[in-house]
Amino acid sequence: MKNMPFRVLLIDDAADHLALCEYTLLQEGYSVASLPDCMQLEQTLEKFNPQLIFIDHQMPGILGDEGIRLIRANPRFRSVPIIYFSSEVNLAALARSAGADDFLAKPLDPVSLLKFAAKYRDCT
Repeated sequence: MKNMPFRVLLIDDAADHLALCEYTLLQEGYSVASLPDCMQLEQTLEKFNPQLIFIDHQMPGILGDEGIRLIRANPRFRSVPIIYFSSEVNLAALARSAGADDFLAKPLDPVSLLKFAAKYRDCT
């Protein structure tokens, strides 16, 4: 199983940010699925079976904290690490109240993204 690429799900409504994150992770050998919002979240979880999730806070429709509640409500994904990212000033408090495992400030630099991905990959 160690030879299988580590699966990362990215959820962000900012298309340029989503594309940068996806490209960065793919270049390092991660398997990546991305969503522009949480509307297809449950279907994507079941289909992709992510091992790590990065989710934006501010999105149309379902906000990131609501997305995290959906993820945590499913026993299969309850223990999947979730990284909250946003440009909000109070990101640490938002992430904590949303139930995220960690947080990363936007704009995101690729080096930080890869450090977080490697940290959680190496924990499995």
